[in-house]
Amino acid sequence: MSFTPPYSDLGKDASDLFNKGYDFDAIKIDFKTKSPGTSSEVKFSLTSKTLGGVLSPATNPPFTAGFIELKDKVFGMNVTNTLRHNSQIHTELSKELLFKKAKITSDVKFTPSTAALTLKSKGSYKNENINCSLQVEKDHLKPTSMVGNLVLGYKGFLLGSQLCYAPSNPQVAYPDFNFGYQNKSYTFNGLWSNNKCLMVSTHQKINRNLEIGFQGLFDKNSALHPRFNIAAKYSTSNVIYRAKLNSQKLVGLSYSRMLQPGVKLTLSSFIDFGKFAAGNHRLGVAFDFE
Repeated sequence: MSFTPPYSDLGKDASDLFNKGYDFDAIKIDFKTKSPGTSSEVKFSLTSKTLGGVLSPATNPPFTAGFIELKDKVFGMNVTNTLRHNSQIHTELSKELLFKKAKITSDVKFTPSTAALTLKSKGSYKNENINCSLQVEKDHLKPTSMVGNLVLGYKGFLLGSQLCYAPSNPQVAYPDFNFGYQNKSYTFNGLWSNNKCLMVSTHQKINRNLEIGFQGLFDKNSALHPRFNIAAKYSTSNVIYRAKLNSQKLVGLSYSRMLQPGVKLTLSSFIDFGKFAAGNHRLGVAFDFE
């Protein structure tokens, strides 16, 4: 059975094409391992922005961020524990029900330095024609926000909506509307957000090696002209080439290569052709170990 995607995955193929593989102004290391024959998984990630501080210290101050994540299955529940660089402790419990059509999730975050406690509770249901969810967030057990999502699907056509409500904010929150179409090789997505922004994106797999994508943003309250982005990705057995260009003459380039099984190197660069002489160009390096 093919399930209708959740609201957060609408337009994901195009979004991944524009964002994955580009780590500007950073040196990044990702490590992931899984115990054979078990569901235990360990992930470690470290990102250093000191490179950005050297290239453009005024706008990109140096910092280092990272986390350690442990995943396991206990009594049929998926358990994820995360410790972040700022000492924040994050625990997530999830359980699938009704032949994996329904899911309940409880998410707890605790920051010892400030004693801040955040609790998120989420319930969702999906089948071939519908995907819906409701999430409630609480700070110190007081409700701070509610987010509801609904996606309807029929023969590749998708129609979705998201509504956010915050008890502390008396202003009316406009719902977001999403519409699109997807099949195995092509996706189209349109998003009307906050009653003022229209974002459209497309993604197409030309063949098993080549992918292309387009994004456009139109803001009726902005004096700026509509913005456009195009991107492409070409993959071989052990090398991935990526490139993207937007209407502000900003170019992103990325090169990924498998150095050996389980070890991947990614080099990325950002070039501002609109202000080429200003030297606001950036580099990035990432290592993935699995």
